[in-house]
Amino acid sequence: MNRRLSSTLGFGALALLAATYVAKAYADAKVEMGEIEGATYRIDMPERWNGGLVIMNHGYSIEPRKPQPGPPSARITLFTDEGYAVAQSSYSKGGYALPEALEDNEKLRKHFIKEFGVPKAVYATGGAMGATITMLSIERYPNAYTAGLATCCGTLVPTLQNLQANFEVLTLVEYYFPGLFQAITGPPNGYQYNEAETKRVAAVLAANPEKAEIVRRIARRKMADMAGYLTFETYVVHEIQERAGGNPFDTRTTVFNVDDDLAKVNAGVKRYDADPRARAFLQKVYPSPSGNLKRPLLVMSPVYDPIVPVTSVAPYVQVVHDAGAEKNLAFQFFDHEGHGNVSAEEVKVAFDALQAWVHGGPKPADGAGVTIRSARDH
Repeated sequence: MNRRLSSTLGFGALALLAATYVAKAYADAKVEMGEIEGATYRIDMPERWNGGLVIMNHGYSIEPRKPQPGPPSARITLFTDEGYAVAQSSYSKGGYALPEALEDNEKLRKHFIKEFGVPKAVYATGGAMGATITMLSIERYPNAYTAGLATCCGTLVPTLQNLQANFEVLTLVEYYFPGLFQAITGPPNGYQYNEAETKRVAAVLAANPEKAEIVRRIARRKMADMAGYLTFETYVVHEIQERAGGNPFDTRTTVFNVDDDLAKVNAGVKRYDADPRARAFLQKVYPSPSGNLKRPLLVMSPVYDPIVPVTSVAPYVQVVHDAGAEKNLAFQFFDHEGHGNVSAEEVKVAFDALQAWVHGGPKPADGAGVTIRSARDH
């Protein structure tokens, strides 16, 4: 394993994996970068470490999202300015890498302890898929984490339930727009989720507004976001089928309640039978959340997210309630639209509230969060 500890100033020209250098004192902010069993990592140490650690989880990325050298981002300095160290992993595999992320984060956390000592507190944070990883980290490793801050609702409902719903939307797309996508079962087979594909799909939808509106209502997205949503979920569904070695989604008994001739649609839409082994794989490798929160978890979300609807939080709230752990869950929505669109300033306010909660203060109020318009919003 190669690792490097270097000043954040002038780091960009240095090689990622170089000879080991570990500073004995932290007079200045430092960055360590390296690789642990196929997962690239970055650790930012503040000028004056308060003994706490924030593990930052990134969202969905087709390829592993490798942390980059250079000055820390505003989201990193949000925590380092308060004295926290920040650690982030690329994960050893791209895509819907929930199992890899959890394993790689544990390796990174243990590496941090070896290099810097046992932190006084460990917070998990992240948006989109990173919010899911944050939630699972708090549920599965209550002895390792102090609390969690999910900065967008992510997929908090069970993976199978979430992807099944998206698969059903794609079966309707296949019915109303035959040939728009390749067959919706099987591995990606070269399918590209990119800007060109999104524009192609948008043009087809625009040319068939009545059909597009029927699908849009089932998908519960704005029309302007439909092309991006469909191209993204097409890729994700194929990727999951590739991981599972078959199709885990079943539409044999699905009744499609659309604003159209119901008998005609339900007789004409193609029916899919799940592969039992693929379904068992998904349920084993991507098990449903337990809701048994033993540590505080604060979930943030914009009021409208075109990729992960804010409505996905409600089923998780119910799961937590059923587990008798609602005292450890707080949910706040913010006056923004867009995927994971909460500002760094809002995250800071929420993180401060979470720390106060951890130290015996009041649980953050559910409902509308403290909306702060950053400079880019004006």
